[in-house]
Amino acid sequence: MQMVGALGVVLATLFAVLWLLRRLSGGRLTGSSAPIRTVGGIAVGSRERVVLLEIGEHWLVVGVAPGSVTGIATLPRGEISPAGSDAKPVAADFGALLAKLKAGRS
Repeated sequence: MQMVGALGVVLATLFAVLWLLRRLSGGRLTGSSAPIRTVGGIAVGSRERVVLLEIGEHWLVVGVAPGSVTGIATLPRGEISPAGSDAKPVAADFGALLAKLKAGRS
């Protein structure tokens, strides 16, 4: 019976250490630093999202749906202003850029 208790303590310690590592590393347990980073995203449907990806000095805006990823726009890398801030974001106005892209496809 004492072996079962000791095994429980060892397993609980293992899970606690893994949980702590995950919290401290931002969910990345691997040491690889990928050249792509997710800046943000927003759901635009029940299973569709628009995601902003950072690759080097560029931002890619992509639409993600089940079974497909569609490129929407490429922007120069910018900064996102905090919510409620009066400062203008450095990146181009996304609405105007999307309207321009739509007009070009017509």
